[in-house]
Amino acid sequence: MKKIKTDSFLPKYFQVKEIIKEEITAGRWEEGKQLPPYRELARTFQVTPVTISKALELLEEEKLLYRVQGKGTFVSRPPQELNSFLVGVMMSTTGHVFELLFKSLLKKLEKENYHIIPVDTHYSETLLWEKEKKLKRLLEREPDALVIDGEAFFPFSLLLKHGEKIKNLTFLYRFETEIPFNGANFVLSDYCQGGHIAARHLLQNGVRKIIFLTYFYPESFPPSLGPEYLYHWQVIKGIKSALNEFRLREEKSLIIVFDETEESENLLQKSLTPGDTGVICMGDFRALKVYRLVKRMGFKIGEDISVIGYFNTPWAEMLSPGLTSVSTQEEEIAHNVALAVSKNWSGKKVTVRPVLVVRESTKKMKER
Repeated sequence: MKKIKTDSFLPKYFQVKEIIKEEITAGRWEEGKQLPPYRELARTFQVTPVTISKALELLEEEKLLYRVQGKGTFVSRPPQELNSFLVGVMMSTTGHVFELLFKSLLKKLEKENYHIIPVDTHYSETLLWEKEKKLKRLLEREPDALVIDGEAFFPFSLLLKHGEKIKNLTFLYRFETEIPFNGANFVLSDYCQGGHIAARHLLQNGVRKIIFLTYFYPESFPPSLGPEYLYHWQVIKGIKSALNEFRLREEKSLIIVFDETEESENLLQKSLTPGDTGVICMGDFRALKVYRLVKRMGFKIGEDISVIGYFNTPWAEMLSPGLTSVSTQEEEIAHNVALAVSKNWSGKKVTVRPVLVVRESTKKMKER
């Protein structure tokens, strides 16, 4: 059996998935064969059991494996022959939001039997040179379609330079550059609308002061490649539009707190006023800091202080009381990206409107 390549730009779990798929296709793992336990597979591939779990989960979604409770995992059938159509997907594939988005997209594209080349950018963070290397290697494969999360610090200039080689280009979720990409498709989340619906919900519940807790304040970092963290600007713009709708002055009714500074907790504590304050957290997990602070101050979430998260991750349901959160509709984004590829869209833009998932962190405000 093949070994995974540690220097590959493909995620380890995807390499494991492809190797097992090849074993099934070649008939070396026949239908009905029971797979070895996770830990044995982990030793074989020299990866963690978590990596094995992610690989097998993808194979289950392709209906190549099935699980029997208490017995194990088995081969269900050989895969259909892959379409020669090659799709490159360059985005983060980890984390609650991006893992769901990536897996949804992968599932929809593989229904067409396309050959998918995923390139995980999560660990690159702001390392532009590493992303450039990954992008060059991906472009060398000459994909028929290319799907890219247009995140901050992406090598857009390199992409533009090789644009003539790309037959179908789609940006998903974000597009954070001022470089024009004529003929590209855009399937983006409407962050402005997300900020608006979150703020409007708070204001309808009687809130008159909104704290926006974020990990990056746009004015604190000089742009270098384009409008970095544009979605923060868009969320703030949406919050301001809701304040204007309720005839509230931005300078008095909106406080922006940069989460990763030493004074952030002190600023939060000074700004939290029971009865008229709502907090919008850029990321559900940031609400945990607010919950703990509110409890220490002797107040109650949902009654004294209203809190809304963003991205509607599992954090929203794990917190108590449950956290109202903005869902960016990852399934809907993946659906439209798959259409852009399969229908060969050109120059089309789709903006997916988020929805507010209301839970206990804001419900009780109405009952006061």
